[in-house]
Amino acid sequence: MNQKTAVVVGGGIAGLATAALLAKAGMKVDLFEARAGIGGRADVWEQDGFRFDMGPSWYLMPDAFEQFFKLMGTSADKELNLQRLNPAYHTRNEGLGDAILMPDNVEGVKEMFESIETGASKGLERYLKSAEDAYELSIKHFLYTNFQDARSFVHPEVLKKLGRFLKLLVKPLYSFSGEYVKDERLKKMLNFPAVFLGASPYDTPSMYHLMTHVDMNQGVFYPQGGLHTVIEAIAKLAKEHGVQIHTSSPVTKILHENDKAVGVEVAGINHIADVVVASADLHHVETKLLDRKHQTYPSSWWDKKVPGPSAMLLYLGVKGKIDQLDHHTLLYTKDWSKNFKEVFKKADGKSAIPSSASLYICNPSKTDSSVAPEGYENLFVLVPIVADTVIGSGGINGAGDADFEKEADRATDPIAPCF
Repeated sequence: MNQKTAVVVGGGIAGLATAALLAKAGMKVDLFEARAGIGGRADVWEQDGFRFDMGPSWYLMPDAFEQFFKLMGTSADKELNLQRLNPAYHTRNEGLGDAILMPDNVEGVKEMFESIETGASKGLERYLKSAEDAYELSIKHFLYTNFQDARSFVHPEVLKKLGRFLKLLVKPLYSFSGEYVKDERLKKMLNFPAVFLGASPYDTPSMYHLMTHVDMNQGVFYPQGGLHTVIEAIAKLAKEHGVQIHTSSPVTKILHENDKAVGVEVAGINHIADVVVASADLHHVETKLLDRKHQTYPSSWWDKKVPGPSAMLLYLGVKGKIDQLDHHTLLYTKDWSKNFKEVFKKADGKSAIPSSASLYICNPSKTDSSVAPEGYENLFVLVPIVADTVIGSGGINGAGDADFEKEADRATDPIAPCF
């Protein structure tokens, strides 16, 4: 019997994991990545002794990673050097006093909530139970399914909780969290996971409160060497099972025959396969790689949509140690609602970086000495901004657009006292 073949478009974490699993199942797999390196948004930049994770910096949902490694015949412990962070992170609220540390255990979190708002520990306990239920149900019936079988939707366990699910799908996360705690600082802690999803808690369905179970119950971890070591571990397993990874090889078209994907075009050469998996951005796949006949939506449909937020990303090598910043630090602006409205809107060619913005700061050198030269800190600063190209872009050592670089300098003002 001839060995079945597969091509995978995109060398991000999804493409690499898919390629590895297909190869483990016995297929001959070729993966095509447009860029010179693998990882997609989980890219890495190394310069002058610094190693910057350029995208994801939180290792959450350890059970999902463990599931993948188990399917590959190994484990996360064997492939990664994971460290549970304590504190998991800390938050600072503009105009509302000192930092609030997030302990690495639920009892500690409950004590912290109670110290801020009387009765909040009980509210948090109920919130976490609801989050855990939603998470377990989602994992069991929705995450590990291809949705080709409708039985996942009509399983007795799902039907039993249908009313609860419907409420979680229509009630915004911000309003939902207010049913459990009243203090704005605590509500922000319960709402910030929505930002990781590229959404506003004022619009995000409260179903996503399940993410609070992920960070408070399961914990926040860090793989020594940085998040890109996860990419490297998955790529290693893929190669060990025979996956051919082709970098600097952009796919220009997905080929079809009788309305079935049968291969891809790369540099004018057709690569035919039994299975074609596109793990690049959906918008790119739909509008650039597929003929109109095979697109789910036309370009006009996409043009009407409000994109998720963009971000100003700063990669800073700072001389000296910064005791005031933990591995993860979240700085919340006072007018949270206004900030979200400025970020989550349709590009109009007049957009600007918010004058007062919330910030996320990652200081991995707090945990991992390998990511910065001795005596230096490695800082990753993220400022959510509207997705509008008129804002411009940055560059290495201030070589970007002048106005953008000026705004980048201003964005660091809230953390400048730490330097």
